[in-house]
Amino acid sequence: MTTVYLQQTSQQQGFGVSRITDQNGKLLYHIIGDFGRPGDQLQLIAPGAESHCKIVQTAAGFLPRFVLKLDAQELGSFGLSTQFRDLLVINHLNWLVIGNPQRRHYSVKNLTRTLARVVPTNNFRLQITYTDEKFGPAIILIIAFIDRWQTIQSQQRYPAWQPLFSQKLAVQNIKYHA
Repeated sequence: MTTVYLQQTSQQQGFGVSRITDQNGKLLYHIIGDFGRPGDQLQLIAPGAESHCKIVQTAAGFLPRFVLKLDAQELGSFGLSTQFRDLLVINHLNWLVIGNPQRRHYSVKNLTRTLARVVPTNNFRLQITYTDEKFGPAIILIIAFIDRWQTIQSQQRYPAWQPLFSQKLAVQNIKYHA
């Protein structure tokens, strides 16, 4: 099992630089990039190296779609849903990312076992513990993506994860003109 720590920084408008460190604070990776338009990317980069893992946005709009790549090989794809905010399915890998975005607790599972567990620390970082070294970078990047998406959406008036047609939203947005 490997444990790393994710520290998100500067997340205005989807762009930011995040740091992945070990328990001693040694820098392992940077995560850079943005999302919002097709072609945008989040990339996991080792210091002094090229992109190791990336998430590429393939579609925008109401239900955005993304492709996960590791060392230029496509591993899987996923989309974001407004109705299922506690569940993300990574196609082709058969991974389920289950969790509570507001509390920042996540678990990555496949059909037979838990691949990673994620919990927040006291200093606003995420502790990511994963079991598979081969897919570690992909797991780290997916967790950083979900955490960044939730943080950005919570800063906006209507989070992307919130159901569109909830009564609360409908009642607040009605304006009557005489």
